[in-house]
Amino acid sequence: MNLSALKELMVLQFVRDHPAHGYALSEALEASLGWTLGLTRPTVYTVLQRLEKRGWLDCKDDREGRYPERQVYSMTPAGKAGYLELVERTTRSGGPSIQPFAALILHADELSAEDRLEALTGLRKARQALRDQLEDFPTHDGAVGVALTFMSRQLALELETIDELLQAPGE
Repeated sequence: MNLSALKELMVLQFVRDHPAHGYALSEALEASLGWTLGLTRPTVYTVLQRLEKRGWLDCKDDREGRYPERQVYSMTPAGKAGYLELVERTTRSGGPSIQPFAALILHADELSAEDRLEALTGLRKARQALRDQLEDFPTHDGAVGVALTFMSRQLALELETIDELLQAPGE
């Protein structure tokens, strides 16, 4: 499982359910759970281009009223098959889990005491903002609900870990 595949899955699922132009897709993904994977507008456009080159998405020009022409993305039959194959492959990939947070904090002792305090305080503020954003997200049933609970627990543990690092002296 890698971050690129997870971003592709999220974009593909959204396009499958809601064909739209890139700007609307990026706005909707940022307002939903896309932010959990770092799906910013430039990233969404990069993923859309990659999936279009792969033949999984079709892009057609569309004009609504007085608005300028926009490119609307929709899933192709190859995209539907590719999406399902990607879901299967990523859920079966028994590789190591992605732990970017752990990889980030294990280097904290390399910083000076002042820089360490500033970095950890900033990281704590950013993680708390993510947790607040997640808590404002509507509740869901099924796998989405379980994923939301998992992310909330993970952020709580990350905050607890940062607090421990803030209390511990740097090496």
